[in-house]
Amino acid sequence: MAVETDNLLIYLKRYFGYDAFIGQQEAVIRSVLSGNDTLAVMPTGSGKSLCYQLPALILPGTAIVVSPLIALMKDQVDFLRHNGIPAAFINSTLTIAQQQECMRRLQKGRYKLIYVAPERFRSQSFLDGLKEVHISLFAVDEAHCISQWGHDFRPDYLRLAQAIEYTGRPPVIATTATATSYVRDDIIQQLKLVRPRCFVTGFERPNLRFIVKAVSSESQREAFILDTIGQLRFPGIIYTATRKATEMLATRLNRAGIIAAPYHAGLSDQQRIRVQDDFMQGRLPVILATNAFGMGVDKPDVGFVLHYNMPASLEAYYQEAGRAGRDGQPACCILLYKPSDKHLQEFMINNNYPNLKAVRAVYNSLCRSGSDVVTLGIKETAASLSDGISVSAVNVALEALERAGAIKRLPVKGTWQRAYRLLDRSKSFEYWPVDISAYNKQRRYDMERLESIVNYCKTYTCRRNYILNYFGEKPISSRCGKCDRCDGIEF
Repeated sequence: MAVETDNLLIYLKRYFGYDAFIGQQEAVIRSVLSGNDTLAVMPTGSGKSLCYQLPALILPGTAIVVSPLIALMKDQVDFLRHNGIPAAFINSTLTIAQQQECMRRLQKGRYKLIYVAPERFRSQSFLDGLKEVHISLFAVDEAHCISQWGHDFRPDYLRLAQAIEYTGRPPVIATTATATSYVRDDIIQQLKLVRPRCFVTGFERPNLRFIVKAVSSESQREAFILDTIGQLRFPGIIYTATRKATEMLATRLNRAGIIAAPYHAGLSDQQRIRVQDDFMQGRLPVILATNAFGMGVDKPDVGFVLHYNMPASLEAYYQEAGRAGRDGQPACCILLYKPSDKHLQEFMINNNYPNLKAVRAVYNSLCRSGSDVVTLGIKETAASLSDGISVSAVNVALEALERAGAIKRLPVKGTWQRAYRLLDRSKSFEYWPVDISAYNKQRRYDMERLESIVNYCKTYTCRRNYILNYFGEKPISSRCGKCDRCDGIEF
């Protein structure tokens, strides 16, 4: 669809309040409007969402937006509705009746955008329902989640290519903030993009200052935060590796007179939504979070992002750190590095992937249920196994068993539990062609990426240039002047 620039600017101003496009936004939008499959790799804060939201307004029909987090959906839909754009989401926070009503309205063409989680595409009834919808485009947000080599791989994303074909093969746009060339190629392959137009915007964020503070103990970490936080620009995000740390630090900060709250997957949906709303509306100066928080969250005025623990990869770090300074104002990205952080991450990586013994234990547990259809909770299953298998490893084991043809996942409505059909409970584990070689390869790759963030922490060269080189972008100069290595100022 050919649209004059002046007309695009009218939509931009009327619905989003902006006078001009930034970066490659207009080029990406024109690619989508022309019916091309499109991959847009744009840094955090560069307006990726606009690249599918604006075309959705212009094109006839409804855009299907795949979004990985409930909080992200809520933020996006609230923003769109506030600007007069008919949008909705379908996720687990809605009752079954609400989901059905939303689907009816969708089929009547009442929405320009509908946000759904990738796991929604497990449901055949949902897919059949989408066949009754005039789909304008299919947007895959946080597209790195589809890549096994990305830093936040989610198996449910692998269903999307089939879902796109099943619903009539509308044009596809995939967006992400952090993707190496290897991950970009994998996104194209996994989504089966057809002759995609690729836009890779620079990773440079000149207003961000990068600091790594070496610490030797947990008490030193805590002391640094309490001593330093008053010098930072609020609001801010502090990322930790564990839920326990978010709770502990929130308590310490509140005792010190700084209003703070934890955010992690152990809280209820309602609790997480309330904390996020308080943060987004400016009522909460500091949020203490695991990586359950932030993907796609757009709060322009974040003054600092502090990592209490070293993350698992440079991709994960840069995406989380990049939530600072979206308003263009100077902002700090601080990472507290303790050498033993590497051992914690190694432990967590190894815990994510089961060996054959663990997969066998999961299979035998299913067989002992005495029924061909087993309903289970992942956490409860992990806790019931005597070998200390993690929740993540149970997930991977179930996926491996499904790929081997031993089990089939069944749709379950209105519950957090899962249901699987054992295809032949009389067969022993050894009968099934369970192959975990791909997971072992992924484990090795995760270890390599861990080494990249360790080297970032230990480097004596410009930290910004280290990041740019990692993502394949050539630095402008040898020194940025805005990191602790270039100016010698730790804080």
